[in-house]
Amino acid sequence: MAENFICESRAMAVVLEEILKVSKYDCNVLITGETGVGKDKIANIIQKNSVRNMQPFIKINCAAIAPNLMESEFFGYEKGSFTGANTSGKKGYFESADNGIIFLDEVGELPLDIQAKLLRVTQDGELYKVGGTTPIKTNVRIISATNRNLLEQIEKKQFRQDLYYRLNVFPIKIPSLKERKAEIPALIKHFVKTYNKKYGINRGIDDEAIDYLKERKWIGNIRELENSVQRILISAKGENVTLIDVIKCLNDTAFEQLDYSSDDNFEEIISKDFALEPLVESFEKNLLRHACEKYGSTRKTALAIGISQTQLVRKKKKYGIL
Repeated sequence: MAENFICESRAMAVVLEEILKVSKYDCNVLITGETGVGKDKIANIIQKNSVRNMQPFIKINCAAIAPNLMESEFFGYEKGSFTGANTSGKKGYFESADNGIIFLDEVGELPLDIQAKLLRVTQDGELYKVGGTTPIKTNVRIISATNRNLLEQIEKKQFRQDLYYRLNVFPIKIPSLKERKAEIPALIKHFVKTYNKKYGINRGIDDEAIDYLKERKWIGNIRELENSVQRILISAKGENVTLIDVIKCLNDTAFEQLDYSSDDNFEEIISKDFALEPLVESFEKNLLRHACEKYGSTRKTALAIGISQTQLVRKKKKYGIL
């Protein structure tokens, strides 16, 4: 069961097979991959297909909790254990998730003292509340995720090796979007459908626009792609999102600063029923000229506008840009 999960590349098909297989086994899982590849979505799929799918599922962003609050948030506290504490005490995440699953997102951000206490939970299935003296039993499956290299952190004494092996019973590495470009068109169409429904609109998207988006470098992976599609849909004015809509939205600063008067044929081009090909070429020429002036080197320019250095050199030659 993996609803709304786009899987049209061999790389992701292999990963999905692993995800569905490990979901049935009640073991800890460590999900790794770049920021924005969808690690939280993978955790959701594991939970929905696990034997604990009717039990609590608590998601925790480890990087979002202040270090001085971590122990009480994770393990709870007894009444009167510190100034400002709730008079009746408080359950922590692990006690609240008993018999269920905890998702520790950005687990590599945990400080060492919390790692030591987390190790006890994974080893013995018990914890101590802040201010408590009696151990509390807890039965929790842990799914962890990180964009960090935990083995490097272990070498630097920033992550406990014993905890790593407890969390990494079954590793799942999510490939970046550049390794699964075949899925980009399907992802775009999925996001178009999603945000059409959310915003009460009904915009399509041209194939040329999809092709352009497919060739861009999505450093922020699926999250960046989704945010861009959302922004493009909001910015577009016609019934269909065109290539011009996409280029203008994703390069808005450069677009506004272009001096079209520098192209002698531009007025003639737009007077001929806005023919797409010459219009795009005119825009592309001016965009490249502006970008080359702004960024200098072909490497920096290519990175800024989302094409390869080889493509940039070829286009500069085509338009006679020095």
